[in-house]
Amino acid sequence: MALCSFSDVEAIVGIDFSSSVQTSITNNFISYSDKIIKTYLGYDIEQANQTEVLFGNNMRELSLKHIPVNSITSITEDGQALTEGNEDDFVFHSNGRLERVGIRWSGAKPRNITVVYNAGYSTIPDDIRFTSARISARMVLSALNLGSQAKAGAVDTHLADSTNGADMSIVLQERIGDLTVQFADPLAYFDGELLKQSDKLLLSPYKKQVLV
Repeated sequence: MALCSFSDVEAIVGIDFSSSVQTSITNNFISYSDKIIKTYLGYDIEQANQTEVLFGNNMRELSLKHIPVNSITSITEDGQALTEGNEDDFVFHSNGRLERVGIRWSGAKPRNITVVYNAGYSTIPDDIRFTSARISARMVLSALNLGSQAKAGAVDTHLADSTNGADMSIVLQERIGDLTVQFADPLAYFDGELLKQSDKLLLSPYKKQVLV
């Protein structure tokens, strides 16, 4: 599932995209903005079942990649199943921390701990949803701006056929059937970073913390 909706982007841009071409291009921008956010945060955001293989390395705590952790299905350490609980083998925290009770995680060999768990948000938080929509909207506005420049002869374009797997991020003009559409490389014409400081502030509560 996308982190924001098509209508979220339309609302920020202030334009009602009615054509299938506009819809296709905008949805590609939404997909790209989702990747930018997930890369920055360091984990998948949508709720899903995950399996990780870790190295205990004689640590008291380990860190799971995906958060928030909703539940632990199973943990095996050196082939032995562990039991969850303060009086048992381990406890987990929603921020991804796995704490071994009473002793340290085994360091007998690399990749000796297998964790099956559920993590992520069943409903995308509003801050993440808005940030994804805002990044997508900036790409759309960049494309609209460059499209106008291209029509005026201010920039060069090249042609790619979408049936040959053209990458939306590097194509300035696309042919869909008999229709040729002018749009932009959203990255080449950004005035700065893909993630602006205001985006990072909104995302900061969801940034994964690294154990030290």
